[in-house]
Amino acid sequence: MRIYGKIDERLKDVVRFDSAFIEGNYLLVVHPNTKEWINQDLGKKLQDVNCRGVLLVKGVPRAGLTGEEFAKLKKQYGNRFHASACAVGTAQENTKLSGDLETRFRNFFRHARQSDDKLDWSILDPQWPDNLVSAYLLAKVMMTETKEANLIESQVKDWQSIWEGAKKEHELLTGIPLSQDRLDKSTAGDVAEQIGQYLQTVAVRVA
Repeated sequence: MRIYGKIDERLKDVVRFDSAFIEGNYLLVVHPNTKEWINQDLGKKLQDVNCRGVLLVKGVPRAGLTGEEFAKLKKQYGNRFHASACAVGTAQENTKLSGDLETRFRNFFRHARQSDDKLDWSILDPQWPDNLVSAYLLAKVMMTETKEANLIESQVKDWQSIWEGAKKEHELLTGIPLSQDRLDKSTAGDVAEQIGQYLQTVAVRVA
């Protein structure tokens, strides 16, 4: 599959866009300057049967779409449309590609090159982030006045790596750090609420 880009150089380290348009299936990567492009041009691009997917990438999560707007577009266009869950900034911005996110993008574009038809967006945005789900369950138990809540809180060394991973996943996938730096009975309610809000958007996408 060929890959075309209507975007600046923020992805230059993970993909080389094809310059000459030729017949055949392709992926289109777009940096939408406004929602006008999404509302007016996205549908036109997807009318081309050779366009197997349109990926929106911007310096804000989901290219600035709300969870409701994103879910509506996914329902309308199905697996041929996606917007990166993570903000991707230019080289001068603190949201520039790096670390795990850079690896995800590189692997996704490698997959797209080798694909003839369908695109697996979960390579780019894993549907169920394991650490976030685990941290959410830990927080929910800690909210209860039970022996189990006290036991879990007392064994922080056993799950500290999960919590650290959850903080990284949340910021990576939403562009926003969790408001709490630690997880214990006093912060569990706030942590569960924040993670729960994100997991609800995941449930919508999976459905």
